[in-house]
Amino acid sequence: RFQVPKIHFVPAPMCALLAHGLRTGTVIWGCDLGKCMIFCYKDAKEEAAIGPFDFATSEPWIVVSLLRKAEEELETAERRTALENIVFSVQAEEPDELPRRAPGGFIVRHDVVQQAPEPEQPMKLCEVPWQNVVKVKEMLQKLPTCTLSSAVLHEPRSDDVLHGAEILAASWPSELAAFEATPEEEESW
Repeated sequence: RFQVPKIHFVPAPMCALLAHGLRTGTVIWGCDLGKCMIFCYKDAKEEAAIGPFDFATSEPWIVVSLLRKAEEELETAERRTALENIVFSVQAEEPDELPRRAPGGFIVRHDVVQQAPEPEQPMKLCEVPWQNVVKVKEMLQKLPTCTLSSAVLHEPRSDDVLHGAEILAASWPSELAAFEATPEEEESW
């Protein structure tokens, strides 16, 4: 007669990966409200989480160094297949709310002000340095390791988390069940 809706807590970076049609890959997760991390997935299962890095001030070389750490953590060749596809995912507030440079090289974000190094060019509102896919690709191609130097990089898309969640719900309901929220057996206050 009536049903209680089910709630699922699916990792947002995994949804970003699914939105690109991948179940195995690495997500460079940039979020201006939470932690920015690099997540590696094999068959939609998390293999590694590396980071964090700073959303507003991290440069492409920081992302590349974290990818190198991910490569070290994924010891076997089978696990390193997660590095063959690298997805950039950017979760940010509206452009007028993004961190911006104030005079003197300070990063201003709401009521938080902190000194930041001067960039080569002023930071645009909708772009943060670490998400420069072309620069990251150039740096990866110079690496001596074949896994990262031949990786396919995927540009960010604005709706990746919601689109990936829709794909998961429609295509893999049995896997979605693994993320179902269950009621607490004991009260915890």
